Amino acid sequence: MLDLNIPCTTLTHLDAVISLNKVQYISLAYQKKVPKIIMQTAKEEYISKITGSLESLEILFAPFGFIRVDSGVMVNINHFSHFEKDGYSQLFCFAGSTKKVVCSRAGYAKVKHAIENTT
Repeated sequence: MLDLNIPCTTLTHLDAVISLNKVQYISLAYQKKVPKIIMQTAKEEYISKITGSLESLEILFAPFGFIRVDSGVMVNINHFSHFEKDGYSQLFCFAGSTKKVVCSRAGYAKVKHAIENTT
């Protein structure tokens, strides 16, 4: 399996390097009106030192199993557990975690197609 080490900072501003394979999802957040790429593992949250749009990261991280499921979120399908329905939304659930992210209709279709083609 491909892997990549990503330079990051912790929420307490300490330098860190994390394995992209450990990242469950990537989201976009704004801190003081500046966009930041947040990388979420099973236990920790990191701020990526890699900058750019989610569109560019989607292309860069696609070979590692990342798919964009909403305008501000990409998931690592290697951490997929199951989908849950929440009203009108589909939630992507992660293996070994209680974390869930909302999928848009298009994002749900992309993830479902990718998962069906990898099993």
